[in-house]
Amino acid sequence: MKPHPRIRKTIKWGGIIASAVAVAATTRGMWVMIASGDEAVLDPRFPWLGDPLALMWWGSVISGGLIGGTFGAWVLDWRSRHPRRGDPCPKCGYDRTGLTPGGACPECGHSAA
Repeated sequence: MKPHPRIRKTIKWGGIIASAVAVAATTRGMWVMIASGDEAVLDPRFPWLGDPLALMWWGSVISGGLIGGTFGAWVLDWRSRHPRRGDPCPKCGYDRTGLTPGGACPECGHSAA
């Protein structure tokens, strides 16, 4: 069962926006952390936030997951809208479904041997 087109559109474009926000937040947080250099303002309950490399790592992991998931949603949507044709001609790509196996292509004359 295919999802409704509006749901697919929401997932695809929402993923792009979420990915952009995650990348921007990671980049901004990393530069603020590096530029400030003041460890005293950090919350001791979250010591990993004080390490710019850890912030870069987790931000990259989250951003990469969002970007990968969004790309996957776009690919799956494209594949559901453009199904593969069966048995194309190797030379011109003509759909040879229903023709005799090994016969000549009616479009270009290439034999599918």
